[in-house]
Amino acid sequence: MEKRAQRLCQGLVDGLAGSNLCSLTTAVYDTAWLAMLSKTDGGKVRWLFPESFRFILDHQLSSGGWASYSTKADGILNSLAALLALIIHRNVTPSNHSLQTAIQAAIAYLNVTLQTLDLDGSLPVGFEILVPAMLEMLKTQGGVQFSFPAQSQLLVIEATKMNSFQPDLLYDSKESTLFHSLEALIGKINFDRLRHRKVFGSMMASPASTAAYLMNTTSWDEEAETYLRTVVAEGPGKGNGAAISTLLDSGYSTASLGRENLNDLVSYLEKHYHAQTGLLGFAPSIQADADDSSRVVICLSALGRQREAKSLVAHFKSDNTHFRTYADERNASFSANCNVLRAMLETHGLDDHSAEIRTTAEYLCESWWNGLIEDKWNTSSQYSMMLLAQTLVRLLELWDQGHITLLPTALLHNHLPVTLIQLVTRTLENHTSETLRATVGSMEILAYAILTLKALYSLPWLGALSEEVLSRIQESQAALDDHGAASYEPQYVWVEKVTYGSFFLSEAYFLAAMRPTRPAHVWTEKALNLVPVVPVQEKKITHMFRKLRCFESEPTWKVRACVLEGLMFLPQLRSSYINILAGEKTAKNEYLNFIPCMWVVINYMRKLDLETNLLWDMMVLTLGNFRVDEWMESVTRSFDVIDLSRAKDSIRSLCEGWHPEEHAHINGTQISLAVEQSAAHESTDILDSAALHATLSPYISTIIGHPRIIGCSTYQLQALRTALHTFLNAHIDQTIANLSLSAQAGPSLPFEDFSDWLRTISAPSVSAPFSFDFLTCLMGGLPPDPVVRYLSQEYSAHIAVMSRMYNDLGSLMRDTAEQNINCSNFFFGGSTRGNNTNGSRAEDHPSAQDYSIGDETDEQIQLAAAKARLEALASYERDAADLAGARLVSALLASGTPDSKGGLYGQRKRKRWANAVRLFSGVAELYADIYLVKDLSNRQQDGEGPSRGLKRKRGHLNDVDDNIE
Repeated sequence: MEKRAQRLCQGLVDGLAGSNLCSLTTAVYDTAWLAMLSKTDGGKVRWLFPESFRFILDHQLSSGGWASYSTKADGILNSLAALLALIIHRNVTPSNHSLQTAIQAAIAYLNVTLQTLDLDGSLPVGFEILVPAMLEMLKTQGGVQFSFPAQSQLLVIEATKMNSFQPDLLYDSKESTLFHSLEALIGKINFDRLRHRKVFGSMMASPASTAAYLMNTTSWDEEAETYLRTVVAEGPGKGNGAAISTLLDSGYSTASLGRENLNDLVSYLEKHYHAQTGLLGFAPSIQADADDSSRVVICLSALGRQREAKSLVAHFKSDNTHFRTYADERNASFSANCNVLRAMLETHGLDDHSAEIRTTAEYLCESWWNGLIEDKWNTSSQYSMMLLAQTLVRLLELWDQGHITLLPTALLHNHLPVTLIQLVTRTLENHTSETLRATVGSMEILAYAILTLKALYSLPWLGALSEEVLSRIQESQAALDDHGAASYEPQYVWVEKVTYGSFFLSEAYFLAAMRPTRPAHVWTEKALNLVPVVPVQEKKITHMFRKLRCFESEPTWKVRACVLEGLMFLPQLRSSYINILAGEKTAKNEYLNFIPCMWVVINYMRKLDLETNLLWDMMVLTLGNFRVDEWMESVTRSFDVIDLSRAKDSIRSLCEGWHPEEHAHINGTQISLAVEQSAAHESTDILDSAALHATLSPYISTIIGHPRIIGCSTYQLQALRTALHTFLNAHIDQTIANLSLSAQAGPSLPFEDFSDWLRTISAPSVSAPFSFDFLTCLMGGLPPDPVVRYLSQEYSAHIAVMSRMYNDLGSLMRDTAEQNINCSNFFFGGSTRGNNTNGSRAEDHPSAQDYSIGDETDEQIQLAAAKARLEALASYERDAADLAGARLVSALLASGTPDSKGGLYGQRKRKRWANAVRLFSGVAELYADIYLVKDLSNRQQDGEGPSRGLKRKRGHLNDVDDNIE
């Protein structure tokens, strides 16, 4: 490997001498623009690059279009440019019938492809101005017009970008990335006034932009032609690049790379660093960008030549939170901010940049938590994850060593640990043993994954998971070595106008990934105690999940990874818990440990890839719901009929009268209940409606007023408000029913019909329906499609009934002790309260043996039969919820409802909606499975009953208890 690394460095040095101009793969897009160039000599027109036109003809696909390297946008841009080249040639030789056939095929391809153009997400560089420009040129040059759903939205985006454009800005000395896409400005600027803006004969080193300049200037530019001829002659070169820091960062020494080569490289980098005051572009004298400027600082630091980052920070700082790739950039680049932060960390002047280090780290973690890591310059999310892992681990090391101080508590204790552990779990999941066998053609992305895990394997909180990380590194290196032992074609993962591959970068990442893993960093107690994960706690929850039928076939490492990730949220969730549960710290509250793990494990196991902030909001909501449920059950039992009626009035007033605009100051990241106020009103004061109002008001207001839902439609917000009111109101009805049960001396229930009680009182008191509405509001609301609305209501209703049944299966022991009505009571014919006069016996219901404990009393035998019958109904409702959920997912994925901009909802948004439903279904079903084994709620009263000691004995589930060591 060292000899191969030395050859690569030699090639890099050769590139500095100009003997190898290009390191990028050939692109149809640029080739097509060269194919349009013609020159008049002696009154005759000749094509300047006939070989480029032949390339276009030879590479038209059977579909009629041209290559889509990595994205659909590639195929659109390549095909538009190629079609334009064909039409321009056809206009010169109109009798060429084969050319006309190729044109018609290209038009047919674009007619189909443009119909599904999705503008939801990151667009390639200049896409929003290049596509409209070429569409206009096709119309004027060939009379070709296209119509597609996203067209109006595209034109709005183009207008927004070009709104502040002034041609004079290009004519003076001001730098602009528009020089890279001058073909989009044909007919809008005077190209004759751009001659002085060339760099080595090119327009920002772009063949297409240079060709557009050359074909629209009134006097021929020989220097520009020479540049283009050199590009064509070099073709896909294998030399120049700027990622030597990748090799140094992975452990290659100066000796292993060749001292002479490195001395030449260092001299070159230092020369341009000083000449351009630390601001460098991807080529000499090209407009500076944050990525290349940062990588030079990182590279020089790795070689012992530390440099300042002051000019870098000052030039590219966008605001108080992040950096821009270019000074005139509109949207931030994730990778650029990783590189800038890493550059600041590698300078001597850490204290000089303490504020920027803090805000950039917060920005990166916030971007990760919001799921916004899609990068502008690389199509692979694993590339962003690699940079983030390397940068944050370096930050943590420097903090642990005392070189960095004053990092925010929330960043250190919450966002940073969660982000780092998620980087481990996501990388492990994306590169399993199965996927490694199918990695041919994705070697560079596999190299990113290896480098990600190599950066993370020594994290102080991994515990037993570190063994899996090291094993996966070795397994991945073996797969990479099998496919990359010889040089291979680079992947089209880098983003310009179209995606491209880089021979040098691909080779550099391969060599870095194959380097042996460095010794683990030795952490101090400060880092080890940053997130106190209790091994017994982790083992207990892992054991519980592994015993559930839905996870019993999953590898242990995967379940452990989910639990570890979930426990990373505990410090932050416990902070909310303390506020919520003030005055009741002696309760076990086991649900606190399970809540984050439940949301994490479903999102992870089902590969839903929903953002962390969404999971966090649902974790906090779930915690709040548990606490409200307990508070309602415990406190309202002391109310009389008048108090209960007053409570319902207060709840209605709170839910209907609360207006978001009046509470814009509320922080929606935590649903903090002011239940501590209830501790001060445990006597008769709590009966005061004002006290109840004060207790529930923060809970209600922080749900309805959550900043991420305020922008939802009136319909969605009203649905949430109604569902929340129903949930809280049903608790009062449930209390009334329970009090009626307690007041009766006989065995009969205060309700004649089980279905009526279940659907009007019991199921509505489950938080599932309003929690689902809250989740959809967090997603921005579901599309206003009548089918979607109908199915979502059906789904919500079945989830509520299913949840109530399984909850009651798990809480019968507690409900009996507290004298609460439980679904099982309707099927129980023994001496406890119930109205089943059929006298159900265990032998009448074979599944009742699942609840048998041996030596039972007759009452316990009948109770086992009742629970078996209830579970059968619960299973039916589970199937109904599954069916409704599946239909809802299908409707969301196929939704053709126009969005507010007149186009159709993008595929990404529809998939996110569908995954949110899958997440909610999975968590609801997981709670159902756990409730068959364990009641997570706190007991409000002590008491005995026939269900005490009764556990479900289905296979291995009867050994789950509180004493797992």
